[in-house]
Amino acid sequence: MSNPSNKLTDPNPPSSSDILSAIEDTRVIPQVEKVEAIFTLQELDQEIKKAHLRTLQDNNIQRRRYAVNTFILTCSWIGVVICIVVLAGIKLLSLSDTVLVTLITTTTASVFGFFLLVMKYLFNPEFEKPKETTGIIG
Repeated sequence: MSNPSNKLTDPNPPSSSDILSAIEDTRVIPQVEKVEAIFTLQELDQEIKKAHLRTLQDNNIQRRRYAVNTFILTCSWIGVVICIVVLAGIKLLSLSDTVLVTLITTTTASVFGFFLLVMKYLFNPEFEKPKETTGIIG
């Protein structure tokens, strides 16, 4: 009835090189996607580092500005206290000894406390630490 030699066959069967090429293509495509993904993650990691560097540069500019302003304010504040003490010393301003001692003590403590507080905030080493980004690629 049916002849076993009459099986359906492709009139143009693929050559062995075509088969090998198809097998290699299936291996290469996932590798290429993996390399592209790693490259994309490396670009992302680099952009994060660039953004952190820009933030640090902006912080340094602001620190300089605020450090100078704080120094000027502190010097002015102490200058006013010195003027009050001199005026009281040459009797142009009459203040009791208790008031002068209180003025000098509290103002000095306030000025140096303010200066210390602002400088600790501006130059806090916690702001300098870069965030770990090595986990993205690794």
